[in-house]
Amino acid sequence: MANFDLDKQATLHAYGKILNSISYTIRAFNNIDLSNRITETIQTNIQTQVTDLELSRNELVTQKSTLDNLINGYENSLDVKRNALIVTQNSIKQSESNLELTKSGATTEAIAAQEAAVRRYESDYKTQQAQIMAAQALVADANAQIAKRQIRAPFNGKITEKFFENGEIVSSQSKVLEIISEAKYEITANVPESDIAKIKLDQIASLTLDAYDDNTPFEAKVTKINPAAKEIEGVPVYEVTLNFVEASSLIKYGMTANLDILTNKTSDKLAIPLRAVENGYVKVPDQENEKGYSRVKVETGLVGTDGFIEVKSGLKEGDTIITYIEEENE
Repeated sequence: MANFDLDKQATLHAYGKILNSISYTIRAFNNIDLSNRITETIQTNIQTQVTDLELSRNELVTQKSTLDNLINGYENSLDVKRNALIVTQNSIKQSESNLELTKSGATTEAIAAQEAAVRRYESDYKTQQAQIMAAQALVADANAQIAKRQIRAPFNGKITEKFFENGEIVSSQSKVLEIISEAKYEITANVPESDIAKIKLDQIASLTLDAYDDNTPFEAKVTKINPAAKEIEGVPVYEVTLNFVEASSLIKYGMTANLDILTNKTSDKLAIPLRAVENGYVKVPDQENEKGYSRVKVETGLVGTDGFIEVKSGLKEGDTIITYIEEENE
C-alpha cells in the first residue's frame, strides 16, 4: 500500500508541473507586445501556438481528473477488501476460540450422564428387538396352525375326483382329491436293465396309444431317467419319463402307450431279418451240403424297430439267405 501511495503522489506531481509550465508559457505569450515588432503572419502563428497550448492544458486537466477518479476507486476497493479481511480474521479467531472451548469439553459429570443415557437407549433398543422377535414367532405359529387346516396341492391342475364332502370327518393319510396337472402330459415307461444303458436324455420315441389305431402316431422326448432300479415280477427295471413333443386333444390322462425309443440310427447299411440270425450265424443255400445249406458267421450291428438287423461283415449285398426251413414230419 505504501508503494501505491508513492506512485500516486509522483504521478499527480508530474501532471501539476506540466500544467504549470503550460500556463506560464501561455501567460508569457499573452504579455508580449506584438503590434510593432513582428509582422501580422508571425503574430498569427504565435496566437495559433497559444491556442494549441491551451487545448493541451485542458486535455491534461481532463486526464488528471480521470486519474484521480481511478485512484479513488482503487482505494475504495482496497478499503472494502481490507475490511473483509479483518472480518475473516476475526471469524477465524472466534472459531479457534470456540474450538478451544470444545476441546476443553464438558465436565466429567456431564460425560458420565451422556454415557448413561446412551446405555439406556441401547437397552431399550434390545428390549424392543426382543419384543419384535417374540411377536414374529407368534405370527409364524399362527400361520402354521392355519396351514394345518388347509389342503394345498403341490402343483396347479384340475380336480378329477373328490372323495369327501363338507362336514365329513377325514382321518390322516386319507385320499381326499385326485388332481391332474395342467402341464404337458408325460409317459412313464419301465425299461429293463439290459436296455437302460442305451437310453439317453433328449432321445426321441415314436409311440401309439391303444385308444387309437397305429395310423395315429405321436412323438415324445426322454426327459428323466431314474437312477434307481425297482423290481417288477422279479425283473429289475428303470423308470424312464418322456414328454409329448406336441400337445394334442387326443391325449387323455390314463391312456396306455406303446413306444419305441430311438437310441441310435444308421443308413445305407446291409440288413437282414432278425429271425435269420441264430447265435451269430445265418443259413445260406449250399447244394454240396447234404442238408442243402451251410452256416456263415456274421457280425451284426443295430437292431431296427422293423424286425431287421444290421450286418457289418460276413455277407454282401445280393447274397441269398435262408430265414425259415420247414421241418419234414417223420
